[in-house]
Amino acid sequence: MKNKVALAVSLALVGTLAGCNSSSSDSDGSSNLSAPFDKPVDLVIVPGMELSVENCTPRAKFEHRVSLAHSVASEMANPVYFVTGKGNNETSVSCFDTSEAEIMQDWLITNYKVSPDRIVMDAESIWTADRAAAAKQFVDEKESLGAEFSSLQLVSSHAHLYRGRNTGVDSSAMLIFNNAFGHDAFNFENSHASSAFGADEEWSDEFSTSNGWTPTNTKFVLADVTNNGLDDLVAIRDSEIFVAPSDGTQFMQGEAWLQNHLPPQAAMWSDTMTRLLGDVNGNGFVDLVSITNSGVYVNFGNGQHFGDFFAQWSDEFKTLGSEHTPHTDDAWDARKHQFQLVDMNNNGMADLVAFGDDGVYVAYSEEDKFSSIIKVHDNFGADQPYHPDSDVTFDEDRIQDDRVIRTIVDVDGDGYPDIVVHAQFDMLVSLNDGNGNFGEAKPWLINDDGEGHITGTEGRDFIHGPNDMFFSDIVDMTGNGRGDMLGMLEYGIFVGDSTGSRFEMIDVNNYSTRDRIAEVADENNQFVMRADWKKSSHFWLVGDVTGNGLNDIVGVGEDYTYVAPNLAP
Repeated sequence: MKNKVALAVSLALVGTLAGCNSSSSDSDGSSNLSAPFDKPVDLVIVPGMELSVENCTPRAKFEHRVSLAHSVASEMANPVYFVTGKGNNETSVSCFDTSEAEIMQDWLITNYKVSPDRIVMDAESIWTADRAAAAKQFVDEKESLGAEFSSLQLVSSHAHLYRGRNTGVDSSAMLIFNNAFGHDAFNFENSHASSAFGADEEWSDEFSTSNGWTPTNTKFVLADVTNNGLDDLVAIRDSEIFVAPSDGTQFMQGEAWLQNHLPPQAAMWSDTMTRLLGDVNGNGFVDLVSITNSGVYVNFGNGQHFGDFFAQWSDEFKTLGSEHTPHTDDAWDARKHQFQLVDMNNNGMADLVAFGDDGVYVAYSEEDKFSSIIKVHDNFGADQPYHPDSDVTFDEDRIQDDRVIRTIVDVDGDGYPDIVVHAQFDMLVSLNDGNGNFGEAKPWLINDDGEGHITGTEGRDFIHGPNDMFFSDIVDMTGNGRGDMLGMLEYGIFVGDSTGSRFEMIDVNNYSTRDRIAEVADENNQFVMRADWKKSSHFWLVGDVTGNGLNDIVGVGEDYTYVAPNLAP
């Protein structure tokens, strides 16, 4: 929507706004404005946000906001940026030497090659109301000199644009800017949200817990098994493998890709075994890998089904439960040990990774089999303490309250997966050097460094939130190749962005079941504890089901499979 703004104001603001173009008035009162104000302007207003507590640099969410602003401006005929923000005292370090507005200006010039004469900088305003007033004064001042504004655009995070209060008071940036500019100057057509998930969508009524797909009998996985660039919903239940292909807007009718799929030399599947999905031979098609009591087997995928033929890829990793693997100390057990398929050496083939009793092990894909097991790390095993300051082992923790998560994912963006441990006290990362070696585990998020706490979670934060109640994972949520912290907590979904050297956790949710203005209050109502989602009765999944290159949130609930599309940045 084009917004005409025709309001008068004093000239006082001109001297306080860096980047403001000069103008002069002819003797007859007409103005002589220089470019870009010599023709109708599209003003893109970008409020700043809290800087990193570590070193006063822009947070990733800050960068996402500026990136979206540039994207919005690129669609405008004659864009001018109004970047606003001094900063505030909410950070645990002083960042007043460099304002948020200066950082945005530098970011636009350096990273997007925006001409300085298209950037107006308000480096004095602290609160949203001050920033709205400064933008309004600037517009009025320019209009008094003859400038015309063909549109106004407001760019901020979803949480900032649409936030309300549980007291019923509207504190949204959209309302605050409308208080300054006039009713409906900013609306859903010209207010642009970064760091957001879209409204919940019902993608399937076939796969739901009420239809018998429950955590006691089903394993759900998201994977692009049809090889069309969209992650599909795969349901593994007893001896049957079902696939519900994604068409980008819904999951289609489920199809049986395998029936009577039983482990070799065993009458049934047991909970000591597991099945995984990944492209192990590098041909572009996702395969089905089974870890059984007689070794590791592969059913190859071709984009339409999994083959019936079992190919044995390893006689190691034998699990408990047969004459092949009696209950010995060296047997594997999926209840205790954690398995993943991930390309560890960046050669296009998924390798088999296992967190064993006394460390981390890898069997590398050799295109037609897995190599012998190689131990790549001496820590993070089930029988080892999960933190240097604790005597509790990973397995004891699993039995107690499942508070700690171990995973393999690339968090520094170099193409090689790293070891990540989501512990009770902090988040530990052991980086992969690309040669199969892992460095010393170092904290990437420390609970006492001013980050990690989530307001309104009854004392629980991103680290201390027990994973038997909340869903936590490390997955790339921004499309930059780095795994981020993802938490579906009490009221909302939070993303702690990876910078490549640490995680940034700020108390800004990307999705919330509360504290939103009425117009968006009903958009997000799934996935969190206060919406009655729990591991005993629901499923959480993460994958790109919409095909925009970003991982979406997928949940199998009581009546539907829901999707919250990822709209980041």
